[in-house]
Amino acid sequence: FYVICIFATGLITFSGFRIRVQQLKARQRELSRLVDIRTRALNERTNEVERAHVRLRLSKEIIEEKNRNIMASIEYARKIQHSILPSDERMEGSIHDHFILFKPKDIVSGDFYWFSQNAGRYYVAVVDCTGHGVPGALLSMIGNMKLNEILGEHTAPEPAALLLKLHRGVRQVLKQESGVGDSDD
Repeated sequence: FYVICIFATGLITFSGFRIRVQQLKARQRELSRLVDIRTRALNERTNEVERAHVRLRLSKEIIEEKNRNIMASIEYARKIQHSILPSDERMEGSIHDHFILFKPKDIVSGDFYWFSQNAGRYYVAVVDCTGHGVPGALLSMIGNMKLNEILGEHTAPEPAALLLKLHRGVRQVLKQESGVGDSDD
């Protein structure tokens, strides 16, 4: 009887141990499967994040390149705009006691100064065109061109007549006279 009891107790203990080991192995397989699923999901997210970082870096590089191109273009426009301004030496030869304070808000400007001599008269203009930056600079180029054109066509015009011709000339260039232009500057 004791042998049977010991054998039954051993068998029950061994069977319980085996069942518990199988449960633990099944649990381990389940946990391994969950870890694999989550690892794959994490890897996919990591890959998505890495791809997003690559896209962001490429976008940043594209924007930086475009910014460099735009700034180079605007800087060249500044050089062109400054080339139309009368030189200090040219003005010094005609007007000895003068100074120029030119501090544009942006790299290129709607502000400009102009100087010319015609029929023994000196013409000086300090002009503030509508706008700043590139639009203002375009208007300043038009204004400078029109002032030179008017003075080239007329000998010793009166300032009021010169300003009226400038006004009409700018409106004509901007097609404001015909109602076609989008601007009423």
